[in-house]
Amino acid sequence: MAPNRFLTALLAIAALTAPSLLNAAPVLKAGDVIAVCGDSNTQMRRYSRFLEDYLLMCDPVPDLRTIQFGSNGAIASVLGQRIGAIALFHPTAATMFYGVNDSGYSPLDDNRINGFRHNLNYSIDALKGIGVQNVIVASPIFVDWLAKPSQTDMLNGDLAVYNGIAGDVAQQRGLEFAQVYMDMKAMVGKVKAAAGPGAKTPWFDIHPEQGPCLAITHALLKAMGFDGNIATIDFDIATGQAKASNGHKVLSVKDDAVAIESTRYPFCFKGDPDKLGPDTASILKYLPFNEDLNRFMLVVRGVKSTRAKVIWGDQSRVVSSADLEKGVNLAALFVPDNPFSEQFYKVDAAVIEQQNIESTLTWQFLANLARYEQILPGHEALFDQITQAGLAECGRYAKAAAALVIPVRHTIVIEPIVGPVN
Repeated sequence: MAPNRFLTALLAIAALTAPSLLNAAPVLKAGDVIAVCGDSNTQMRRYSRFLEDYLLMCDPVPDLRTIQFGSNGAIASVLGQRIGAIALFHPTAATMFYGVNDSGYSPLDDNRINGFRHNLNYSIDALKGIGVQNVIVASPIFVDWLAKPSQTDMLNGDLAVYNGIAGDVAQQRGLEFAQVYMDMKAMVGKVKAAAGPGAKTPWFDIHPEQGPCLAITHALLKAMGFDGNIATIDFDIATGQAKASNGHKVLSVKDDAVAIESTRYPFCFKGDPDKLGPDTASILKYLPFNEDLNRFMLVVRGVKSTRAKVIWGDQSRVVSSADLEKGVNLAALFVPDNPFSEQFYKVDAAVIEQQNIESTLTWQFLANLARYEQILPGHEALFDQITQAGLAECGRYAKAAAALVIPVRHTIVIEPIVGPVN
């Protein structure tokens, strides 16, 4: 039976009015353990890595722990079926990112539509049953299906229906909703328009590259209620006074330079922001990540020229004095390198190591533990020993990543420009 198109339209409207769009404060709190759950796009550890990077460095939640629970090939019910493995980590919050595999990669019928709704509710019930207080439901991705380009529109139509269902379930259950599908649809449209007719954009396939995965992170962080105010540095050259927002401390002001120590980092990007490609920097023109979530603002007053050179670390940019008076976003202006980049990627590398360990333990061992115990009866104590050792190792890697988030000292220099730029 063909799906009810009137129902589909209502679901799409419901998705646009889901709770996350009205959320004004972060849903995460100090000490939360957040389980990042989903299919192979979670198990690939791209968006989940960016999510943890942000939660550790950019808008850190004290003592927060992030756990990787991606399962290759999973549909929405797999989360509920494997809830015993997740329960071992005692999560208090969770994200759910399913839908592509639920579609069956074929035209939808009412059974599959109803099944997706049922499976989402089943897994939400399972999470609530182990004490998870906050659940963020994400809609599926929007794709450019390279293997079967003639079926891309069909698949995206199916995923649009699932976008509506996910939003509807979130609204009915009073949960936050992450608009992944709509964010990615808008982004892919802009990229294709910029690339021109016939241009290949292979980064938005069933398993999108790192740049497009930033859109998934963007949607989840917005649903979590983060406002993107990472820093505001206010520098009055005329008076020699400077002040900084929480997470930043002015160390000194000398002439046209202000030295700062920061415990909150801007999110950092790799790649060429002017060249379309798979990296995170290349997607910034098509995704409002910096505008929404990564505002490291510099306000400068009293510049006695129409333009000034802003020197930050070993990089510089020319900015009008009028823009400096209004405030410029250093995180967007200095891409890909800024004074935080080196330490940011040390933490990022540690997060990759951590999530590699977690993925192996959760996806390959804990998810299959009952089957192992069935095959090898009488060895429960041995399996428990392995489980506890794995949990301890995951905890060790998580602490190692968090310990690398250290204060960064940096200096901003403002050089007024009179005449040509050197």
